[in-house]
Amino acid sequence: MKSKPSSKQRQYAYNLLNSNQTKQQSALMAGYSESMARVPAQIEQSKGFHLAMAIIAGYTENVAMQILHELQARDISKEDTKNLFYGIDVLSKAWERFMSK
Repeated sequence: MKSKPSSKQRQYAYNLLNSNQTKQQSALMAGYSESMARVPAQIEQSKGFHLAMAIIAGYTENVAMQILHELQARDISKEDTKNLFYGIDVLSKAWERFMSK
């Protein structure tokens, strides 16, 4: 698995979360070419983008978004089923704690 996002991926993720720009404008601001900026889904499907989103979400303490993008960056088809069920159990218990208040 890729260990860290590129600077463009980090900047694109930051732009998406912190500006009112369109995805295309955010991609251009991050340094992507016009052709890449026209197809933001191609950027957003990369592992690097999901890692960047997880990192930025961690900085803002948005735990749910951090977990979502961390999981999207991993190839969970290689994970052990027991570990996946354990993770689901932990997340559901955490969700119950947040929702009970």
